[in-house]
Amino acid sequence: MAVSDYERLLGIIYDAPWQPDGWAVVLRELRRAVGATGGHILDSDFSGSAPVRRYLVQQGVPKEAQADYDANWYDRDPRWRYGAPNAGQVVADHEQLPAEVRQRDGLYQEYLPRYDFGPLLSVPFATGAQRIGSVQLLRPNRAELYGAAQKRLLQALLPHLQRAMAATMRVSALLSDQAGLEGALDRLDAALVLLASDGTATFANRQARRIAGIGDGLRLQGKRLLLDDRAARKALDRQIADAANGNAAASPLLVRAKRPSGLPDLLLHIAPAAPTDATASDATAGRLFAAARICLFISDPVLSPLPAADALACAFGLTRAEAKLAESLLNGMNRADYARHAGLSINTVKRQLEHVFAKTQTSSQQELIAVLTRSLAACAANAAANERAE
Repeated sequence: MAVSDYERLLGIIYDAPWQPDGWAVVLRELRRAVGATGGHILDSDFSGSAPVRRYLVQQGVPKEAQADYDANWYDRDPRWRYGAPNAGQVVADHEQLPAEVRQRDGLYQEYLPRYDFGPLLSVPFATGAQRIGSVQLLRPNRAELYGAAQKRLLQALLPHLQRAMAATMRVSALLSDQAGLEGALDRLDAALVLLASDGTATFANRQARRIAGIGDGLRLQGKRLLLDDRAARKALDRQIADAANGNAAASPLLVRAKRPSGLPDLLLHIAPAAPTDATASDATAGRLFAAARICLFISDPVLSPLPAADALACAFGLTRAEAKLAESLLNGMNRADYARHAGLSINTVKRQLEHVFAKTQTSSQQELIAVLTRSLAACAANAAANERAE
């Protein structure tokens, strides 16, 4: 094989972890390089009493042949017991199995001839403790055996296949974990958007997408968060810039965004997305929040007010009544409105607010909103990380 062809194969192998059909392309090109008519890429676990295999890619194997193998031959395949010891060494099945085994075993005498399967070349490599990945290449029954040149080529490619498969497994784990974490954040009742230092939205949960989809004052256009209220946009931009410079506390943490419909303002609660202890201990949560500089909670008084009472009661030791007051302030009510809504006297509300100030170690309503908003950011990260751990 020419050097350029070998380098082309290397490029295809190292592209595989990042392409949706990357390993299908690898198998197709390896088949072409060694003259195989079919094959598969397997991930096999030898840790139990019987090996468990998973097909990652399969080509040129009729469905009925695979169904027959799974139902009648898988548990009896003599090649499995020889698979693990040969990791790292390209081997043909006529070299792997003693001749007397092949001459009397039903797999070789019945199954393989029935479907015109012949020489098999296996490229096994370790993917973990007692786990073996392998590329297996098939030729028709009675076809010429694989030659030394084809084995040398695959032996040279084997460590590259192993590295690329390890990368694939890491990428798959990251994507799976992040998808699970995003699903957990989607199940939060609060509308949450994570913003990067350039203002792009790195994540928006289900409630936030719902509010943005209505398009009344706030929209998501691609990864850009758009606000119709210019003053609100400037305030948010200031906060993002401050967060990027490590000075997030300098800007207001509660922004009102007017809506073209004339409905009550959207309330934007802004908190720096600094990792909490929970996100630091959960690598996936850490990755999701790592690119974010701002946690933006959106309160729509009409559609989706922030349901924060339970979280705030737990975080600060508030009574139920105090937590409901704190939640109402977060959602834009003033003390008089809350008193009317809750059927309380203004003096009762003032006393409750004094208790909230004491428990949150704040002395003004503006400072209280800032502390509560930061608490919500921590609660969102913690809730998502805890749900992933369960």
